[in-house]
Amino acid sequence: EKTDEAWNKVYAKLERDGLIEQRHQLPAVSAFIKWGIACAAVLLCIIISAVYITSMRTPQMLTQRNDEANSTLVKMLEDGSVVYLAGNSSLQYPVHFTKNKRSVILHGNALFDVAKNKARPFFIDTKYATIEVVGTSFNIKSNDKVSFELSVIRGKVKVTDKKGGNNVLISVGETVMLSSHGL
Repeated sequence: EKTDEAWNKVYAKLERDGLIEQRHQLPAVSAFIKWGIACAAVLLCIIISAVYITSMRTPQMLTQRNDEANSTLVKMLEDGSVVYLAGNSSLQYPVHFTKNKRSVILHGNALFDVAKNKARPFFIDTKYATIEVVGTSFNIKSNDKVSFELSVIRGKVKVTDKKGGNNVLISVGETVMLSSHGL
């Protein structure tokens, strides 16, 4: 109420001095400004929430590199899977896998011994192919000397050619290679 009295005195002075013609013009502008500030605050909260939620969905990635001087670098992932990284190769992997899948990116050659988990399949993204496994052991060659080659030691692996989209299921003792005609 004190605020309203103060505004009424200001309006009366402005009317006397001839600075405003009608008293209701200034409160209408004031209400419009208050409404605009409230809308801007709500919009800002929505944008900040969206950025926060998006950042929570994108897993933080780590990179493990093995130089040419080293022959093998062993890396155990969060889920218990073991990767034997060959020389001149790198592996990108998240600090924590998502709830529904486990994904890594391989550049070069590596031997994988993937921990079995049917609820969360394991995906390996290479330059030429994508590999999907549940729990198995296999060797991948994917470097400049060999375009792509995968040999299964234990279990089964699904390999999808990125260029053609064709996929094959590889079993124990089998090897798949990528040629100009596909897998």
